[in-house]
Amino acid sequence: MMKNKYFIHTLLLAVLTLVWGCGSDDDDKTETPIPDTPTPDVPVDNPNYMTTAAETIPAWKIDWSSDEAVPNWESMQPDPKAFETWSIVVVKLDNTLAPFASMDDMMAVFINDEMRAFAHPATREDGSFVNESGEVFFILKILGNEDSGNDVGFTLKYYSCQLHQTFSRVGHETFKSEKTYGIEEDFMPSLVAGSTKYPIQMELNFSIANLSETSFKCTENDIVAVFVGDECRGISHADPVYPKSPHNFFVYGKRANEVATVCYYSYDKKVFYTFYDRFVISQGRKKILEVNL
Repeated sequence: MMKNKYFIHTLLLAVLTLVWGCGSDDDDKTETPIPDTPTPDVPVDNPNYMTTAAETIPAWKIDWSSDEAVPNWESMQPDPKAFETWSIVVVKLDNTLAPFASMDDMMAVFINDEMRAFAHPATREDGSFVNESGEVFFILKILGNEDSGNDVGFTLKYYSCQLHQTFSRVGHETFKSEKTYGIEEDFMPSLVAGSTKYPIQMELNFSIANLSETSFKCTENDIVAVFVGDECRGISHADPVYPKSPHNFFVYGKRANEVATVCYYSYDKKVFYTFYDRFVISQGRKKILEVNL
């Protein structure tokens, strides 16, 4: 009788954040100096920001499209006969990526560079792959031969045909055989944190410091966005219930030493503010920006 083996334990979000998105808790007072960046011409009457009229809500958004070739994962599918154990994981696609999903999209799990699971989006009875809530799911049957208690390094990869980009998450865990995960509660790893287009990521905390002292009105239509040149690299919409709440979101970089500028759109004022306090997008760092308006 084959000895009891264990493979695939709970693929929790905590596992998949071992490599990506580990920001520090400092307030960024020792921010990396901006390299070779001229000081902007700062008006004497307002040293903090400039304003630009905007009668309509800006259509700011991150461009997730890339130019990666389609990987040959379909031809790399594992032979079930070569493995003794299995587990099933139901993965809910990241909300940021779900609107771009197509039936040709692919998701796979690799262990030691060997594919252990492969899937296209799961289809429903009517043949569609998107439910009424706009959600997309993948059902992965992960094969293995690992013994009980072994620590397994794995990579979850997703390729978007519409975006022409691969998104990956890496982690280490022990796995349990013949278990199904992602049914009782959604398992939705943040795949955008493993973007190949934006490998450098940091957190931004933006807040308006003097709200209690001014008549400035925050609304649910207010937006904070971060730009490198004219390219949006991070965006946060105001909380519809508590629009005065700070904005916490990720900023994405393509290469080292990119300099970012923060903009704030006020629906009430019909203007957006461009702040002179710029910063370098640095992997794993956290930037706290408190402004007075």
